[in-house]
Amino acid sequence: MSPAISTTDLRKSYGSVMALRGVDLEVPAGAFFGLLGQNGAGKTTFIKILVGLVTPTGGSATVYGADVISEYKRARNRIGLAPQEFNVDRFFPIREVLMHKAGYHGIDRRTARITDPDLLILDEPTAGVDVQLRRDLWELITDLNDQGTTILLTTHYIEEAEALCDDVAILHDGRIIDQAAPASLTARRSDVIIFELEDPTAPIPARLRNAPEIEAVDRTADGIALTTSDLGSALPIGVDALADAGITDVTITETTLEEIFVDLTASAGGTG
Repeated sequence: MSPAISTTDLRKSYGSVMALRGVDLEVPAGAFFGLLGQNGAGKTTFIKILVGLVTPTGGSATVYGADVISEYKRARNRIGLAPQEFNVDRFFPIREVLMHKAGYHGIDRRTARITDPDLLILDEPTAGVDVQLRRDLWELITDLNDQGTTILLTTHYIEEAEALCDDVAILHDGRIIDQAAPASLTARRSDVIIFELEDPTAPIPARLRNAPEIEAVDRTADGIALTTSDLGSALPIGVDALADAGITDVTITETTLEEIFVDLTASAGGTG
């Protein structure tokens, strides 16, 4: 089966401004895929190219094997889009809005009632909504994905991508600077376990300094902090080694996708 989305050296310039600088990306059919990036990174331009609202300056893009330029209608018919901009009458019933839009594509009202896109593109779908509605939307789009719909999600809420997506790509300054599963990205940075002790001045056991699962051992005001990339192994080692010092509390600080995102975009810089 063709990938849901495939782009090669996809570029778009607006005069001297480069919105996309050669994006190579493949989204498998059936994936729940996150496209992350700061404002101005090129996310919306990328989406507009897929749905035929913007013509690329160079490169190519396909949707389920259909070229978005030369086979526009075939590509567009596979896509459902929830854009970031609200460009319809807010007081018009949403069902009527969808029926009306379907007419532009030659779809009669009866057929429009059972539309079922293969690729659903959601551009910042939960921006500005309350927590409960956000959770309801999460459940809805997860169910759609479980039924086989490919989801392409852009979001400013990094924890949203971490919770929902199988894979994410980070778009920065018009380029993909990294792509991986959220768990693979967060595994690149170590976690910290902080043990508060009845006796914070107790000697640090040699076992902690010698354990290969523990990268660093540091004193804190109230005890000892362990840095590790193997949380499951380091925690019981720490508990056993520090039991005699009287453990009063344990705090675990795990790396988040947001921290990785900030690190990657900061180190990538920008060319303007």
